[in-house]
Amino acid sequence: MPMLPNLEVLHANTLELTGQIGPEDFLRRYGVDPLVPLAAELVGVDEEKDNKRQRATVDEECPKCGNPEMEYYTLQLRSADEGQTVFYECPKCKFKFSHNN
Repeated sequence: MPMLPNLEVLHANTLELTGQIGPEDFLRRYGVDPLVPLAAELVGVDEEKDNKRQRATVDEECPKCGNPEMEYYTLQLRSADEGQTVFYECPKCKFKFSHNN
């Protein structure tokens, strides 16, 4: 998110507000939708649990502990004309590895 300067005085609809406002206050005041969730909207969100809910499972044996099932998710880390990177994690021993498609 681009950094907006803290404003000492803001004139809005002939109403003068004095004090410091941050970028989040500025976005809310003018109804601008941020590209990423604001910090206040993330309160109480456990990112690790949220990511786990979005993972799929595959019948693939863990190379470390032999667990018969792995969790996986994909990300586009390289250019758009190349394949995605698949990240695997064993739910039992937490072993992680990736594979480029």
